[in-house]
Amino acid sequence: MAILRGGKWLGASALAHLVPPAAWAADAVSPAPNVALEGAGWVAIHPWLDKGDELEASFLADGKPLGKLQFRDSPGIMRRDPALKFQWPKGATKLAFEARLTSAKGKSRTFKRTMSVFDVGAFTSGLYDESLEFDQRLDKLIAQMDQLIKQTGGMDYKGADLIKMKPQPASAAAQIAAFESKNKLKLPQPVHALLRNTVTLGDCYFTTPKNLGMLSEDIKQWGDPFDKLSKRVQERYSRSVAVFFEVGDGMGALAWDPQGVTAGEPGNGRLDTNEVRAQPGKPGEGVWFWMHEEKLFEPELLLNSRMQPASASQALVNAVQCYALDSLADDVRENRKPAPDIIFDSSNPLLHLQMFVENTSRMTLWQRSYEGHGPLNRLPA
Repeated sequence: MAILRGGKWLGASALAHLVPPAAWAADAVSPAPNVALEGAGWVAIHPWLDKGDELEASFLADGKPLGKLQFRDSPGIMRRDPALKFQWPKGATKLAFEARLTSAKGKSRTFKRTMSVFDVGAFTSGLYDESLEFDQRLDKLIAQMDQLIKQTGGMDYKGADLIKMKPQPASAAAQIAAFESKNKLKLPQPVHALLRNTVTLGDCYFTTPKNLGMLSEDIKQWGDPFDKLSKRVQERYSRSVAVFFEVGDGMGALAWDPQGVTAGEPGNGRLDTNEVRAQPGKPGEGVWFWMHEEKLFEPELLLNSRMQPASASQALVNAVQCYALDSLADDVRENRKPAPDIIFDSSNPLLHLQMFVENTSRMTLWQRSYEGHGPLNRLPA
């Protein structure tokens, strides 16, 4: 098992201090109760417990009730679907919970904790602003990140160091048009807006008009065994446009398949089982997916809560979350005085928190929205 964090793939040994020793999980059977308040983004709670455990917990924001969960007969793994969802009240700074954990053998323990929260939503809203073109969203996000970095202190870089943008020459539009004509496709509008600039996120980068190409070409250049792939995967890679490239322990990409999905095909998500099957979305939208040399045979489809393909905007946002916001959130947590227990992003439509027992004695919450390819992330429909 490996996950991506900060642009690097982490193996099992590196994960040992990050997560409880268990396998990636299947989707929950039943939907979580939703608790709607006057507030900002939604928060999802995902318990990760030992097999057979039962959990009852109540949550409060600055002393105000958020909701309660009852999690019965834990499968011993984490589920993609949450046990509880609630809206985070604007301006709240404390998340408290009281919990009773009962083991499969009937032994009960109680936990009570208040965790400090710092909400970066005011500094990330540009990324999620659908009223702006995607390149404008990045411009706004860079300026907002500068404000956050300055306010936090102790960080020796700027927003433009996390997201580097350089305008493309006037010939870019003609290059895009020629690529679309040659391959008989029309790139999604957010991709057109993105391609107005050369955009890099650390060592990772979005493609440029000059370098537009099909994913199969890149895989062959990497020296990977393209001819060993199944016919279905070969065909997907051959008709898909590689839009973003991740550089770390091996190569990977975020790509767009204009043909979309076939009803019932596997999503290949890290928390998916064979029972999780994709469903066709809107005509002409295609499907976005992540792939990596370590999972070359199983492209990971980006699907929404209805198991339909995520939008182009959501897919591009996912790359920025993973390769810019993830590292920024870590640095803010380390450098802000006093250091918060959890970084929230209320501009994000849905924030995922893993709930587990830490070091056998303390129950805690861990923000899981931005690492890797968002293994918990099932995007809003």
